[in-house]
Order: sequence, then structure tokens, then C-alpha cells
Amino acid sequence: MSKYIIPVYIQTTASTVIGEVECDSLADFHVKAEALWKSKDYDHPSTNIHNGFDLNDWDLGEMSKDDLIHYEVV
Repeated sequence: MSKYIIPVYIQTTASTVIGEVECDSLADFHVKAEALWKSKDYDHPSTNIHNGFDLNDWDLGEMSKDDLIHYEVV
């Protein structure tokens, strides 16, 4: 008989675009993104299945100052 019985977990990540914000800085983005999500009653994606998936807590997607270059309006 083995010494341990350890459950093995797989993980998943789900995301969805809830809209866009116009901003002039990363700090401005964070303020406006939080306000947008709040305006949507903090809605989040669902697995639409009943098999025990736990997608954990939801939070806004991460954005760094270096990421801003990809969203610059030219």
C-alpha cells in the first residue's frame, strides 16, 4: 500500500472581453477598466457545464506599462 494518496488537478483559464476604454496612462486604464467591469455588475464567463470546474475568483486581466505599446492609437 502506498504512503500517500494525492489528488491530481488540472487547471484552466477563461477570459472574455467586456468592452474597451480610452485612456492616457496605465493608472487611467486601471481606473476606467474597474469602472467598466463594475458597470457590468462584475459579470464573468461561465463554463456552462456541471462537472465541478472551479475557475476560482475573477479579476481584471493584467496590464503592464510595456503592454501599452500594443494598444497605442496611431
